[in-house]
Amino acid sequence: MSDPAMPPTAPPPAAPPTEREPVFTAPPVTVALCLTLLAVFGIIQILPEAWQWAVLHDLSVVPSRLVRALDDPLSEDGFWSAAALIGHAFLHFDTMHVLLNCGFLLAFGSACERLLGVGRFVALLIGSVLAGAAAQIGADWGREVLMYGASGGVSGCVGGVVRILKDAPRSVERQRFIIALTVAMVAGNVLFALFGSEILGGDAEIAWEAHLGGFVAGFLLAGRPR
Repeated sequence: MSDPAMPPTAPPPAAPPTEREPVFTAPPVTVALCLTLLAVFGIIQILPEAWQWAVLHDLSVVPSRLVRALDDPLSEDGFWSAAALIGHAFLHFDTMHVLLNCGFLLAFGSACERLLGVGRFVALLIGSVLAGAAAQIGADWGREVLMYGASGGVSGCVGGVVRILKDAPRSVERQRFIIALTVAMVAGNVLFALFGSEILGGDAEIAWEAHLGGFVAGFLLAGRPR
């Protein structure tokens, strides 16, 4: 039995509601792009081999096909050359290739989307993909080679991060990071240019020209005012 002289005990304060951690911490467009790349990769893997080759040939950037398309823009070559300028970025035929591009996209694309906003981020991606394709076409003009993958757009995100950091208030650590990231990007692609076929094995090559073209485009597009 309680003592009547003692005041009643107040109930303890309610605990504040706990916030649920989001499943994805990356911003929505970046997550959607990664899921799309993985979904397209998965669909390609289950297609019959003949269909895989058709998709690869039709949606890859093929410089020799573009040369033919210039003579007859309304031809089938003209249609697929135009479609491939963007379509090639969604094609991956190797697990490591698609996972690396998704990983870099999550790291650098997330930063660009948060700091630039959705509209400018999408414009940066499209511009970088087109610039990467243009750089590869110029380097391989007239050759019957196939270029595909999201690396041009991903490299554009790296260039965008470099530009954003460059335009932000400077610090010694930030300056060092900018220099290190730029040197790593350029040096890595120089190695790809010299030893790409040895790294991949077989006749495959790494599209280092598209990487650098996308990087430069991303750097330039990220510097436009909001």
